[in-house]
Amino acid sequence: MSTEGRGFARNASAAVWATALVQLLGGLAALLLPRLISGDDYGWWQLYYLFVGFAGVLHLGWADGHYLRVGGRDFGGLDAAAETAQLRLLALFDLILCLLLALAAQAFAAESARRAVWFWALASAVFICPRDYILGTLQATNRIRAYAGLTVLEKLLSTAATLLLPLLGVKGVLPLLAADAGAKLVTLIAALALCGGTFSARPLPLPAAGREARAYIAAGFPLMLATLLAMLVTGAARLVIQGRWDIAAYGRAALAVSLAGLALKLVSSASAAVFPFLRRMEPERIPALYRSASFASLALVACALVLYAPAAALLTRFLPAYAESFRYAVLLLPICVFGSRFSLLITPCLNALGRTRTLLAVNAAGAAAACLTALAAAWAFDSIPLTLCSAGIGLAVCCALGEVSLARSLGTRPGTAILETCALAAAFSLLLWFLGWTGAALYLLAVLVWLFLRRDDCRALTAQARALRRTRG
Repeated sequence: MSTEGRGFARNASAAVWATALVQLLGGLAALLLPRLISGDDYGWWQLYYLFVGFAGVLHLGWADGHYLRVGGRDFGGLDAAAETAQLRLLALFDLILCLLLALAAQAFAAESARRAVWFWALASAVFICPRDYILGTLQATNRIRAYAGLTVLEKLLSTAATLLLPLLGVKGVLPLLAADAGAKLVTLIAALALCGGTFSARPLPLPAAGREARAYIAAGFPLMLATLLAMLVTGAARLVIQGRWDIAAYGRAALAVSLAGLALKLVSSASAAVFPFLRRMEPERIPALYRSASFASLALVACALVLYAPAAALLTRFLPAYAESFRYAVLLLPICVFGSRFSLLITPCLNALGRTRTLLAVNAAGAAAACLTALAAAWAFDSIPLTLCSAGIGLAVCCALGEVSLARSLGTRPGTAILETCALAAAFSLLLWFLGWTGAALYLLAVLVWLFLRRDDCRALTAQARALRRTRG
């Protein structure tokens, strides 16, 4: 294996292990917290994380444009004066915007608890945007280990505070939200310290920095909008449920969404190393990489879903009051099948090829499908399960359109992979929702038959894994 390939494997491995630890901590908090606080408080905690998830779009593409501009460059070669100026301008812009949004939330939010959730979500956003700018710089310049370490630090601090405060007798959800905002502040400070003088030099003059900021926003706005639309694909169901049903019902549904989201982030974790790797690769080599990685990602997720039935049985015994949440997960876990393919393969390839507007159109179609499905399910059928199905439908649309768009960009023909992905996802949801353990056995049989039909790809993948192990050895 080439030096470039070994470097990518090390970075991908660091990203995977760090994300696995982050998701483990997130899953620990999501599963233990319902035993420590009331159902309503858990619903407000989940609502806070829903709002915080959208905080990254408040920079209007500023950080995304910078990420695209410096992707593939060396961290040591960045202009410290320009980086310092951009970070300070971004932090000031973000602070002013969050203050205005906080005033609006206090004026228009009806419930006092909802106003408090908005306040702490926006307080966290003040730290999230500059933190994301620094983390994006580390990721784009291939400093994946530093990026992963800071991500783990934040989640470790947040999870420890979230679980320790109720155990120490602290009542209510607001101290938990304040502790999470504090963890984001500590991570921002640690990121600044880690980067040394890159973000603390004498800044560029304001006119030059302003022109550069406008260029970053112009370049990054389509990517930011694509990110927002991608979040709506999986977040539309949560937004609709929190507006249609009470906070306790939202908490039960949000637990299922959170667990499915954690699984999705875990299987998609190597994407942190994919974009800088692709930026350094010749475009003609991308199709071969895409084909091999496509089968590997689908096989991994399809096999992992076999573990759902025993895991759900154990979790139901641990949290019997949330048994409905684990049943909802049957409808949500297919987002891992579609989402891993989209975030790990389609999105980085389109970004590396400079097709950000194509990515925007794909995400817009997926978001529209998810939002329309969620609204119809909630108000026409009054059904939480059908509302939750909107995430899988939206991601299926994204994958299908993204596959076709990428094939056109690469000058190839789209294969049957998207049809196989849809078939496996549908088999999982339908069989386990209607047949339970019998459905789980039938799904396992379906996966084994599919792997037998794709046995040549399995052999090739095994050979590549052995070659990688020999290289490391």
